[in-house]
Formats: sequence, structure tokens, C-alpha cells
Amino acid sequence: MNRLCYIGLIFVALVSCNKTKLSNRIEKSGLFENAQLTLKEAINFEKQIDSKDISYDHYVEIDEGFYPNKQKYNLTSVKTFLRADTNMNYSINYWSSSDDSIRAVLYEWNRQYVSQQNDTASMNVDQSSPQLFDAKFIELEKSISSVLGKPTLKNINPILSEETQRDDIKWVSPNSLNVYLLMFKDRGGYREIRMATYIK
Repeated sequence: MNRLCYIGLIFVALVSCNKTKLSNRIEKSGLFENAQLTLKEAINFEKQIDSKDISYDHYVEIDEGFYPNKQKYNLTSVKTFLRADTNMNYSINYWSSSDDSIRAVLYEWNRQYVSQQNDTASMNVDQSSPQLFDAKFIELEKSISSVLGKPTLKNINPILSEETQRDDIKWVSPNSLNVYLLMFKDRGGYREIRMATYIK
């Protein structure tokens, strides 16, 4: 499979909002299977599924823990969108290199999204329970494993404490899609899920 065909499969597995039929048609039709996917195409896709642009007005780096950038691409742009979901709103960040090619994608499921814009109420800002986050994390692991196989690393903390802990799952491949799925959690109910996808 080519570079973004894998990402396309993951995207299809993740979409669960009221616009599922529309977005699945778009993603399955090949937009994210294009090995030369550009930031411009990703932006057009997000507009088609009515995502909200919550991008900063300046460049924001992606942490090396999420994207090691071993190929030393010159990342020049990032766009962030908020997708409305029936249970949990989530954001998606696209990082592109100077040729406009997408190099890394980061998803985030967070309890409260605060936009710089004034009409966030229309996005149904999420106040989800810890149980919904736990269920989403398990759902994501199953969806990704169905495409990429068994994780290369899995570290789950079964006992919650007052201090914030982190569950980590990684799918690592030198020549195809890499996925890093993690969830921050504590005994008080705090949850936050992040997932980074990239090639090489």
C-alpha cells in the first residue's frame, strides 16, 4: 500500500459522527489514499464534512515523541480542525512540508475544546465521562489493529492513581504507517486521548 492509503483506512475507522455516510464516501473514494495528499486537499475535505477550522495564526510544532521526523522534512504548516461527533468532539491536526505534502496527522479527544473563535457553541463542546474515553481508547486500538495487526508496544496502567498516568500503544513499521496511541488518565476522572500517524 502507498503512503496515505494506510492513513485513509485509519480515517475511515475513526469517523463516527452524524456525517459518517458523507465522510466515509469521501475517504473511501480515494482522497486519503492519494500518496501525494496535500494540505490543500485535506482542508477541502474538512470543509466538505463541516469541520470547524480552529487553527492558530502561527506555526505550532509537533513533539518529537509523536513524530520523530527521521527524514528531516521541513515542516512549514499546520492546520487544526474540530470535528463534531455524536459522543465526543475531537480535533485533527495536519502537518505539511514545504511542498504541501501531509507528513503527520495528530488526533486529540479532549473534554473541553476552547476555540479562538466565538461560535464554539455550535460545535457542542464536549463534556464526556471517563467511561466514554476508556471505551473510545479500546475502540481505536481495535480499529487500528484490524488494519495494521498486533501493536509493537503496549503499556497499559491498570491501577489509577492521583497522579496522571499514561497508557501507550504503538504500531511501528520502517516502511509503512506508524501509529502512536496514548491516553492520559487519573483517578479523578481526567482523560485525554491523542493519536499520531505518520510514515517513516
